[in-house]
Amino acid sequence: MRGTVSGTVCTLAFVAGCAGSSESQFGGREVRTSEEEAIARLALLAFPSPVNLDERPGVDGFRAKVYATGLDYPKGILITGGRLEVLLFDGVVPSPVPADGVPRERWSYTPDQLRRHAFHSMTGIGYDLALRWDEKRPVRSVVTIIVRYHPEDGAPVESSSVSLAVRVN
Repeated sequence: MRGTVSGTVCTLAFVAGCAGSSESQFGGREVRTSEEEAIARLALLAFPSPVNLDERPGVDGFRAKVYATGLDYPKGILITGGRLEVLLFDGVVPSPVPADGVPRERWSYTPDQLRRHAFHSMTGIGYDLALRWDEKRPVRSVVTIIVRYHPEDGAPVESSSVSLAVRVN
């Protein structure tokens, strides 16, 4: 299942059931928070190709949806602590990232920043992110995206890697 979009989609297909508690900012629906359920897994669903995110011609980023789930709660959890990072690597990189793996670009989000990107669906809370690579354009024809959650206490949690083909200009 590692490194494949289909594996991530399969993971998302298992995301089902369970009544939530706590936060109700999502249309009155109850949702679970990372204070109530420790985040154990991250599911990354990246669109299959880079996108144009500004008025100028050419691709300059990608879109991704991220779901954080717990061991005992399979739906997406509202992140209320810690920090979420999205890492972009040139070429194909496995997950977990090797110790010498240096990302080409890194985006970091606090819980308050993530709330602006949050949505609620049948699979729970997710985050819809539009990520621009600005001046740090990829130099290879394939990039790898990995999401990492850094809780306030404990070890980081990392998603499986997803690789995308990109056109290098």
